[in-house]
Amino acid sequence: MEVMGLLCGSRIKIVLQFLLLLIAVKLLCLGVLFFVVDQHGMELPVHRARMELKQGNVWYMFVLIAFVGPLLEEGMFRLPLVFSPFKWSVSCAIVTLYLYSFFSGTRLDSFDFWSARLLLASTAGLCSFGLCYWGKSFLHRYWLRRRNSMVFVLSFLFGLSHLMNYDRLSLTLLSSVVLVFPYFISGLIYSYVRLNHSFYIAVLLHILFNSIGFSLTHLL
Repeated sequence: MEVMGLLCGSRIKIVLQFLLLLIAVKLLCLGVLFFVVDQHGMELPVHRARMELKQGNVWYMFVLIAFVGPLLEEGMFRLPLVFSPFKWSVSCAIVTLYLYSFFSGTRLDSFDFWSARLLLASTAGLCSFGLCYWGKSFLHRYWLRRRNSMVFVLSFLFGLSHLMNYDRLSLTLLSSVVLVFPYFISGLIYSYVRLNHSFYIAVLLHILFNSIGFSLTHLL
């Protein structure tokens, strides 16, 4: 029991330390954001969550942003940082859902065509599992050599994926860079936690950070 207590205490300390780091990075990025907006007279597009909140869907949006979002995003961008056919198949299935949503214009949380979307994601996951299992010895060695590069690539894609939360027609190159950069830095932090501690701690950290961000957004 004493050992379990020490382990739990150390994990809580890790989560709090990185949570404070994420908050500090977010505040710094907001400062840079306001400076760029002021200097260039730029108008940033409105996040879709703010429009949803105006419609009164507070608890629904809270569940999506604070719990569903972190689970899907960590499964997509941090789970495959440690190679295994299963982890890659899960990540590939989630990516397929996101891509279908992006190109079809269907909301990710919509039940429209849910059976077709589920079938497509399952097929992509199974194909990914088969390919990774077939070439797992080569892919495992390659992944170990290229892990640092993949951290940067997946963190960048993590940031890029958040542009889906904005109206694509209102985005410019400068506004896209300004919006993606904070998520890219956050992605690097989540990746470090995932590789040096555990995937579950990264998920918990992401959930807490999004919960705080959502609460502050709702209050403000």
